[in-house]
Amino acid sequence: MKRSVYKISSLLIIAIFSATVWAEDAALRAKVEALYASYKQAIEAKDVDAVMANYSYDYLAIFMGIPKESQRDMIKGLFNLCQGDIRWSAKIESVEQKGDYIKVVSNILLEEKKDAKWTPISKNAYVEFLSEEKGALKIRSNAAINKERLKWIDGNQYKDGNTGVSLTAPKDWTIIPMIVPNMNDGVAVIAPDAVCVGVLGMLELPGNIGGKEAVEGDDAAAKRLAGDSYKLFQSGPRTVGGAEGYESVSQFQLVVDKAVFPERKRWRVYFKSGGLLYIFNFDAFPPDRWEKVKPGFESILNSFALSADAKANAANRLREKKAGGEVTGRIYTNREYGCQIAVPEGWKQKPTTLGDAYLFTVEMAPPQGKSLVRFLAVDTKGKLGLDDLVKGDIETIKILTKDFTSEPTQDIQVGSLKGKTYNIQFSLEGLGTVKRKCAMFIVKNIAYFIICDANPPAEYPTLESKFNEIIESLTIN
Repeated sequence: MKRSVYKISSLLIIAIFSATVWAEDAALRAKVEALYASYKQAIEAKDVDAVMANYSYDYLAIFMGIPKESQRDMIKGLFNLCQGDIRWSAKIESVEQKGDYIKVVSNILLEEKKDAKWTPISKNAYVEFLSEEKGALKIRSNAAINKERLKWIDGNQYKDGNTGVSLTAPKDWTIIPMIVPNMNDGVAVIAPDAVCVGVLGMLELPGNIGGKEAVEGDDAAAKRLAGDSYKLFQSGPRTVGGAEGYESVSQFQLVVDKAVFPERKRWRVYFKSGGLLYIFNFDAFPPDRWEKVKPGFESILNSFALSADAKANAANRLREKKAGGEVTGRIYTNREYGCQIAVPEGWKQKPTTLGDAYLFTVEMAPPQGKSLVRFLAVDTKGKLGLDDLVKGDIETIKILTKDFTSEPTQDIQVGSLKGKTYNIQFSLEGLGTVKRKCAMFIVKNIAYFIICDANPPAEYPTLESKFNEIIESLTIN
């Protein structure tokens, strides 16, 4: 009898506890839904001030470090682009208390009404960390994520299913599979403060660019953007997971188009293995948090591991999973996007994996030397024209490089395709001096780029006819 009583009592305790937890979860979810309802109303009213009222005073986008004022400018720009009605919806996948913050994973859809039809502007999964401010939830930090890669997280360990690389997060830190511009399979490990972060990305670069060249190039670009605020504390060789690489520790405050980003202390560790360049960026916002998060950063780096197959074959594995199109003889064909392009006799050509921002990328190289041609495509979502792309591309390169010179942009026609072409020359630490010819075309909102780099520029007169031959071979159905 006593055993039965104890059993019933235990069941009652469990039931009461479960009901209490459910009630807490329901209350938490209700707060999140109230925040999202407020955000939805403000977005659809195109009220910038009302939208920004849903962000915390110290908001930062994860990894990119985009501050609140820059977020305001981006939202204002969106409203200016969308002349008609817009609507915003969020499907909440999970709500979890993470220390002082609430972690929310949701699917967010933003649409614009065109010709009486709703068309998507963006459709992404997001992770957001929310904090309480004056009795209401606010967005403290957030990032777009790849939900397909959530399955690669097991507790506090992440194992990349495309390449086989893995890492482990410290206790109380959060792993998210991030969409990182110009990188493949980005993964972020976020500190308990919801902003300090370690990010790993991987990409395929030409064989002459390794960890040292990539670190020096990225540090040089950061120095140009940061000006006098840039400080380099150390740099030198670093071994990670048996791979030889290069590291630097710097501190800087970026200023981009008059937008002032928060100061950060960054530890870069780049290394090459299995044909891929692995990029670790560890950021402390602000720098005075560095000593607190540094042990966590070191733990993440020390946990990084490459399987035997990844050490030998990571680039091939990634290409099999993500590279689009195929090469037959001298011709590259991408049936999904209906395009073809050919290389000159004797040139090498292969589909590559330059980063998740691109629909596909192809690398073309002459028989000898460091010169290179890339053919790639991005989805403009119908928001950018050729003039916008050319101007943005030239201005970005001008800001990030030195010894920049340019020639006037010209119209170009290849078959029935009408596009733009421009010539520039620039220098970047780790890459050297390059003379570049770029041709751009837009077909059905897809922008196609043919980027022809003569390295060194003295090779350009010899290569120009070959560059033109590649450009003139392009067909898009």
